[in-house]
Amino acid sequence: MKIEGTLSNGFKYEYDDKVFHSMRFLDTVADSQRPDHAYAFSDMVRMILGEEQREALYEYIEAKGGEVTVELMGDIIQEITEAANGEIKNS
Repeated sequence: MKIEGTLSNGFKYEYDDKVFHSMRFLDTVADSQRPDHAYAFSDMVRMILGEEQREALYEYIEAKGGEVTVELMGDIIQEITEAANGEIKNS
């Protein structure tokens, strides 16, 4: 099922709720915590948002004069996953 949301910065996004139930996603999350798999975080972002939406988010941030940093994307993914956890609990 497609879930829509809006980030605190105003960016509207959607994701397929199946991603958070996927073992591949969980493996990617686990890999992102390992120093030898530093790029797994990028894969995690791509799994949630998809390539087009990820690029649109980067452009949205840059258009507002921001820089797309790892820290910012960490905050954004945390915001999305917290919202997703609320959706899962409410369903």
